Amino acid sequence: MKNKDKFNLNYLEQISNKPKVFSYSDRRGFWDDKYISKKMLEAHLNPYLDAASRKYQTIKKSCKWMVESLELKKGDSLIDLGCGPGLYLNELYNYGLNLTGIDYSKRSIEYAKEYSNKNNIDIKYLYKDYLTLDYSGKFNVATLIYYDFGCFKKSDVKKLLKIINSLLKKNGYFVFDVQTPYYTDLKEERSNWQVCNGGFFSPNKYLELQNKYYYPEYETRLNQHIIIEDNGYIKEYRLWHKHYTLERIKTLLNKSNFKIKKVYSNLLGSKYNKTSKELGIIAQKK
Repeated sequence: MKNKDKFNLNYLEQISNKPKVFSYSDRRGFWDDKYISKKMLEAHLNPYLDAASRKYQTIKKSCKWMVESLELKKGDSLIDLGCGPGLYLNELYNYGLNLTGIDYSKRSIEYAKEYSNKNNIDIKYLYKDYLTLDYSGKFNVATLIYYDFGCFKKSDVKKLLKIINSLLKKNGYFVFDVQTPYYTDLKEERSNWQVCNGGFFSPNKYLELQNKYYYPEYETRLNQHIIIEDNGYIKEYRLWHKHYTLERIKTLLNKSNFKIKKVYSNLLGSKYNKTSKELGIIAQKK
């Protein structure tokens, strides 16, 4: 929200109402906010925390599983969409792959580039929204990790799959994960508030109004954060999470010229079961 959106009760009531499904807030304002992006990077880099990124040991195991499952060899190319500060790519570099990362957070991309330079690692990074990506490179593998697939409305999912398909070589792989309708707090709806003397959303004192909404027709939940700073300025952040059944994923992929090669319960290679809270998918370009 812009600075002119100062606190008033009518406006607060308006933005606190349950919004239309997948009505986005300012995505760039979240990922590139000078302060929030700093806190997000700190969460990414905490090796013991499953937050912005998964724990380091999980990342390491996931990369090993991916390389072995796809039978990747030295020189094969991979692009990581939503790469953050490059944690997966830094690990995959140990396998001799030709790597590219793209992310919408300028701070994360700058960190990734700096880390690569300091450690003499040859990884290409792009600061860009991957929903607008126009890139001529062709890759053996594209990855979209930690449920990013579920953050977008139907039209953007179709656009994303078209982009990923264009990035892949013939028979290339798309590796991603999603939450399923069995995910624990999918249907939870609640509202709460707290006053913070500085926190994730601002270094200043602020009031946070948090709403969780469920959209049963779309199997989608929303975590909405309304931040009212001490000076009266208001910011709104909506974090969407679409949950997918395996059949729905199959339909989407088939319409976008992909076929499913393997299904797991996560991106560690755990055996698939029908009540899994998440799915790890290896899809192949037709």
